[in-house]
Amino acid sequence: MARKSKSKKAKRSKTDIVFFNVRMPEWLRRDLERAATANNRSMNTEILRRLVQPFNERDRAKIIASALVRDLDDEIVNEIVNIVRRIDAEEAAADAWREEEHFEREAAQAADLHAEHLADLQREGGAEEGDSK
Repeated sequence: MARKSKSKKAKRSKTDIVFFNVRMPEWLRRDLERAATANNRSMNTEILRRLVQPFNERDRAKIIASALVRDLDDEIVNEIVNIVRRIDAEEAAADAWREEEHFEREAAQAADLHAEHLADLQREGGAEEGDSK
């Protein structure tokens, strides 16, 4: 009896229902369970709705944007694109600034902890005078 090759998988249609295992943290499973109960849904339905929603919203936004842009003059469309690019660049710069500020705070906290540690060592007589490393 010939064995089927593992590399050949049966083609699935878009409407086929498939079983899919996923690992998730317990806190997330509990949150999903609470949401499913609150929304009077099964866990499966709650998870599927939450997975599909962003795709539906993105598609809806594309349809609306296409309808709006279709009748606009090219000059106006180009200006809109430039505005969006400027906003994206400003948000990226703000994110970078916030990240840099965060690292500076962490570095200051680490320096403070290091100074406290050295002071504790000196009080306990464990650090030689002038030893700051």
